[in-house]
Amino acid sequence: ARLTPRSVPSNADALVGERALVMVRVAEHAPGQVKVRDEVWRAVPAPGSSGPFEQGVVVTVESVDGVTLSVR
Repeated sequence: ARLTPRSVPSNADALVGERALVMVRVAEHAPGQVKVRDEVWRAVPAPGSSGPFEQGVVVTVESVDGVTLSVR
């Protein structure tokens, strides 16, 4: 029997779909910061999102690129 590798999401991939709290304003040409699960991440608005997002707003993580989250 062959074992088929099971895809296990990395720590960062597991953030997709999570809610995040904006700590520093997130705008298209001015990345900000969001807090997800007690960790602060660099964030940019996801393509086609209705950003900018002001401090205190709750957003959703759309994707992860290195140490930057795309949020909407």
